[in-house]
Amino acid sequence: MLLLSGLYLAVAAVLPTLTVADTGRFWFIADFHYDPSYMRPHRPGKVCDSLGVGMDPPANPGPWGDYSCDPPWRTINSSIFAMKAIDPNPDFILRGGDDVPHVDRGALNYTSRTVVSLLSNVTRLLEEVFPGVPVYSSLGNHDYWIKNQLPDTPNDVYNDVATLWLSGVGQDAMDTFRRGGYYSAPLRRGLRVIGLNTNLWYGRNQVTEGEDDPAGQFAWLEETLQQARQNVERVYIIGHVAPGTHERIYTKRDFRPNHNKRYIGIVRKYADVISGQMFAHEHYDTFRMFYDEEGAPISTVFLSPAITPWMRRNNPAFRQYVYNRDTGELQDYLQYYANLTKANRLQLTDLDWQLEYQATVDYGIDDVNPVSMETLRKSLNEVPSDAFEKYYKHNSVGVDYVYGSCIGNCRAAQLCSTYRVDYDEYDVCWKGTVAGVTCQNLADVMLTVLALAVMAVVCHLV
Repeated sequence: MLLLSGLYLAVAAVLPTLTVADTGRFWFIADFHYDPSYMRPHRPGKVCDSLGVGMDPPANPGPWGDYSCDPPWRTINSSIFAMKAIDPNPDFILRGGDDVPHVDRGALNYTSRTVVSLLSNVTRLLEEVFPGVPVYSSLGNHDYWIKNQLPDTPNDVYNDVATLWLSGVGQDAMDTFRRGGYYSAPLRRGLRVIGLNTNLWYGRNQVTEGEDDPAGQFAWLEETLQQARQNVERVYIIGHVAPGTHERIYTKRDFRPNHNKRYIGIVRKYADVISGQMFAHEHYDTFRMFYDEEGAPISTVFLSPAITPWMRRNNPAFRQYVYNRDTGELQDYLQYYANLTKANRLQLTDLDWQLEYQATVDYGIDDVNPVSMETLRKSLNEVPSDAFEKYYKHNSVGVDYVYGSCIGNCRAAQLCSTYRVDYDEYDVCWKGTVAGVTCQNLADVMLTVLALAVMAVVCHLV
């Protein structure tokens, strides 16, 4: 059921002044993971059906949700009305997927109908709060039942969601979505969005295991990018699971190795067409750089934090991009968030949404194009690095951040993830970086090559 409330005004943020007439804005929001069971779980003593693995039920769960659970409807409702209060007239809205909660498939009676119903709730709310504003979404790994197992063949979920999301876009978009959960649609003259179903390349998807090109998505992607080049169009790519290696878990990789390599090759081939890549899934705030064969930066993957605070990864957050309407080039982004601890402690009547940071201001870069993001990336490697501390705090939207706490393996994983999307290149980066890290993360005391060699042997032995 769709539940609407009046316009929320608990927003303390002011949009920056735009000085160029051809500059526009759009919202990117992802990972709602709406949990209807919050405070009324199907299993006694759990608080919510989405209670994180290994986490104890919270002793004092608050009205706006808990870091152990996916959020209640009121939190999702608040986030969308906050977007409306900040900017009621965006050019369009892009979404990174995962409206469905993290639930145990064996304990609940979820079905495909449940998934479509949950997707419909969020879709209808966005349509009612932002009437007339185009909204384009991608499927998350939880937006199917059974989760992660999104097929490469037509099915009821793809068919129903195509009708829900793409009825006004055109038959081609409807057809490709019904076939494999992906599509392309025009955003404005000279700019289009490609909504990928990257779950087809997800390592946990057993249905597509062993397939080189599930549902023909790679071939279709190249054809679509080639057509965009011929039509002098620029493209935004949106998806859920992202290429590259997790910045907090150096062994976690979502794309299968062959799919990761193929995607990198396509981005390199069509970097002149791709104006931005926006993904989700991790719930963290980070970015990953792509380079050409000579090592020049050519494209950036932006991963946005989530609305859900599940597993204590983040505070609820959503993002606004500023872009050039003529070229599609991304110029800036503004990250908004709500402090869940504060809202629950003070029993606020609405979440207090704030501007967490503006990329160009906080990081001191001219814009967020690949060259500027490479400048930022290099600044993260400095020791000490104020930029790295800002980045690491933003990575979790301020949750459990302690200044100077990310050293050793933590820092190595973060840094290598930002610029080594290829798995083999990441492994080289990781091994080269942690060679100077002691088993107790005392890298700062290793001042000589001899010390580095000795510690590498010690770490290997233990």
